[in-house]
Amino acid sequence: MQYTLDDLSSFTGVDQETLTSYEKEGLLESHGDVDHAPKYGYDSLLALQQIMLYRERSLSVNQIKERMQSEPKELLGRLHDHRLHLLRESSRIHTLIQSVDETIESLELHKEIEPDHLFKGFSEEERSEKKGPSLSPSEIEMELSNSTTRVQEEYVSSQETLDMINEQLQQAMERGLTPASEEVQRTVRIHLDWVKQFYTPTATIYKGLADLYVDKIQYREIYNRYHPGMAEYMRDSMLVLADRELK
Repeated sequence: MQYTLDDLSSFTGVDQETLTSYEKEGLLESHGDVDHAPKYGYDSLLALQQIMLYRERSLSVNQIKERMQSEPKELLGRLHDHRLHLLRESSRIHTLIQSVDETIESLELHKEIEPDHLFKGFSEEERSEKKGPSLSPSEIEMELSNSTTRVQEEYVSSQETLDMINEQLQQAMERGLTPASEEVQRTVRIHLDWVKQFYTPTATIYKGLADLYVDKIQYREIYNRYHPGMAEYMRDSMLVLADRELK
């Protein structure tokens, strides 16, 4: 199927002038029809998604062009890289939200919290750089490779834990178990332990996270793919655990 510049702008919310500039830079490819109007195929849509994903990472057009033209990876490889980056960023933002929630709670209760809790989740660029001995290019490459492998392993392990939790909750729902049942609470306790890898939640913060899973459509859809109403089931189970075990 062929798409017009109008279509691309409608799909993406990107103005036509910007899209035209992408084409001039060689990032998008179009084909003229009988009226000499540019037409775009599905390959252009995929390329545009790549451009927008790189823009989400604050890369300039020149940097995007360089990556798309010089990177040896196929499209699937780049998409996996984008996904890993987004997952890491999602975890970081999630930690920042919890840090802000904890600060709000502390101010409402007129108490101080640990200083390091105020700064959890900020990116490395926001922190003071630690000076050390310079590394050779080969050492830098090795360090980056090891870091990427470590992150990938951590992601796989983390994802496997979440999948296991969701599958157990799905089975519990299908068996008619209540959120307060001991079996369900054991599963949710695993979720609490998973959360504690990133921060230590209070009852209020964990309940806020429970509400987030229902209120935010992106989270609600993830849970409801396992079973209709599972987002609410997860929330109710977390609320029970928070009342029972958290302060």
